[in-house]
Amino acid sequence: EEHSENENVENKDAFTMFDDGASSRRRPPPHAQTLPTTPHKPIKNQTSIDNKELAKLRKKSDQFNELLAKAKKLKDSVKEYKSELQTMSEWKQKFVALTEENSELERKCSDLETQVESAQFDLSEEREKVDDLEREQVRSQSKFEKQLSRLQQTQTEAKSAMEALQTQNTALQADFQTKLDEAHALKTRYAELVATVNGVKEALSVEEHVNAAQLSFEYLLLKQKEVAEREQARIVKLEAENGELM
Repeated sequence: EEHSENENVENKDAFTMFDDGASSRRRPPPHAQTLPTTPHKPIKNQTSIDNKELAKLRKKSDQFNELLAKAKKLKDSVKEYKSELQTMSEWKQKFVALTEENSELERKCSDLETQVESAQFDLSEEREKVDDLEREQVRSQSKFEKQLSRLQQTQTEAKSAMEALQTQNTALQADFQTKLDEAHALKTRYAELVATVNGVKEALSVEEHVNAAQLSFEYLLLKQKEVAEREQARIVKLEAENGELM
């Protein structure tokens, strides 16, 4: 701000000098008003100027013109400087905006760094979990292979036992069929014996209208004995009667 104030004072002095020069150009000095354009005789009430004084006046006029040109140049420089100041002001506003944007970007970058660090920490934890899972998988794979080996061995033993059982079952089936055939033969023989026994019972039976097959041999023999005793008693009685008749 102090630099701007100093520049404004210098610009003001330049404009004042330029205005003074313009005023001087509009109001020529008293000596210039009395300069004759052509040499002629002095007029009444006119001051005569010698060549030395005229040279001084011309020199001052040249200096004034030079000063006036510098003032114009300075005025143009001031305009350019003002334009540059305006441009610098705009650039300053852009710089402020960029600074704010940079601050926002730095904040976002800081947030992103925090997120990245958090993600890296989470990734590290996930890697540890993956390592644990891989180790657990290796242990499980080894355990599974051992169990599979035992299972295959058990399956082999079971297969051998099954083959032995099938062989034994085949032998048992053959033995059962043999015994079944023997049982069938015995059943046939038993039926024949039952028929023979029933025939014998029918022969031993002395009662009519009675199923002798349902009676026991003791009962049938007892009835035979009773019948025989009655027949023997009848024979004895008949012999006695025949003896009396004779």
